Amino acid sequence: MQEKYVIIVPTHSSYIDVCENFIEVLHRNWNPEKYICILSICGPQYKGKISEGWNVVYNGENTPLPTCVYNAASLYPSDYYFVFLGDAFIDGKVSDSYISELLNELRNEKIGYCKLEPQGHWAKTKCAGKLIRYIQKSERYAHSFVAYVASGKFIREEFCENITDREFELKYLEIANDPKSKNSFFDDRVIVLRNEFSITAGIEKGMWDRGVLNRLKKRYPDVTFAERDKVGIAQQLYMKARLRLLPFVPNGLRRVIKSKMMRCFGKWMDTKI
Repeated sequence: MQEKYVIIVPTHSSYIDVCENFIEVLHRNWNPEKYICILSICGPQYKGKISEGWNVVYNGENTPLPTCVYNAASLYPSDYYFVFLGDAFIDGKVSDSYISELLNELRNEKIGYCKLEPQGHWAKTKCAGKLIRYIQKSERYAHSFVAYVASGKFIREEFCENITDREFELKYLEIANDPKSKNSFFDDRVIVLRNEFSITAGIEKGMWDRGVLNRLKKRYPDVTFAERDKVGIAQQLYMKARLRLLPFVPNGLRRVIKSKMMRCFGKWMDTKI
């Protein structure tokens, strides 16, 4: 009997149009017969059509996204869950053999959380297997809500108290900024070493990333992508630079950079930098 994977996509009802695009692209790149798909929705009740084959969980108007994950996992028990925001496009073929090997490594090392986007860093690498490395406690942005694998235990413990996705990420940014975190590692948190899921985030503050949208349209010309505004060019350049450079910047220098950038890009700045 083939193993069933569980995929949870937590989303607000105002992003269903983007989620439909995510689902179409997902089904081009990952074998649809092998997973249980759950769209876990918050926000105003959505009454439109949902993609065939997807189980829908409605969580109420004011439910935070981590609780959407928690509720869906409670309804569909499994040891591990793949969780993606609806704009984290899987823009490449996903190998079934890679999935099996990844899950084996997570089980063998008793991993609770695995970020599915590789991340460069300045610290010494401590590998947990051929496919994953441990997260250093001083490493910023290593706990992301965008695309990850989590154990049922991790979801029950982390998402049971109605925290928001932003609060989840800020919790670990505070740990990273603590001087006591230097040179120590989480023993059950990892990051993949390669971007085998080809994760590409398409939406920023409700608007399309221009480059991502253009690439998706070229690769999937038969998909009708959601009609939304596009991020301004200057704002997008700033965001790209931030994502590429800040994981490598020491905390002291990071604060100086943030102060100066606030003066130039204040309305675009993310306070978690």
